[in-house]
Amino acid sequence: MALINDFTEWVVAQMSGYNYIGVGDSNTAESPSQTGLLGSNTHYEQVESGYPSISGNQITNKIIVAPSEAQFPWQEFVICDGTPGNVANRVVIPVGTKGNVEWEFDLTLTITVA
Repeated sequence: MALINDFTEWVVAQMSGYNYIGVGDSNTAESPSQTGLLGSNTHYEQVESGYPSISGNQITNKIIVAPSEAQFPWQEFVICDGTPGNVANRVVIPVGTKGNVEWEFDLTLTITVA
C-alpha cells in the first residue's frame, strides 16, 4: 500500500495550483478531449483550507458554496486552477439542483493502479 500512497502524494504535487472545483449544468458524457465545463451555467469555487486531503489512495477536495451562488442543476465537475480550460479532469455526476441555500460539496478521486 505504500507505493499507492506515494503515487497519490505525487499526483497531488503535480496538481499544485489546481485548487478550485468548477460545477456546471451539462450532462454531456465525459471525454478525455474535454478541457473544461460544458454547461451554460458554471461556477468556480476555491477549495477549503486544508484541502486537498489524502487518505490511502483517495484525494478529496471540498468547497462550500454560498446561498446566492451556483443556483442551477449540478451535473458536471472539474478540478482546475480557477481558469476555464485549465482542468485536471471532468466528471459527470448529477447531484441535484442547488437553491438559495449553502452547499458543502466533497469531490473525491480514487487512484487505482491496474
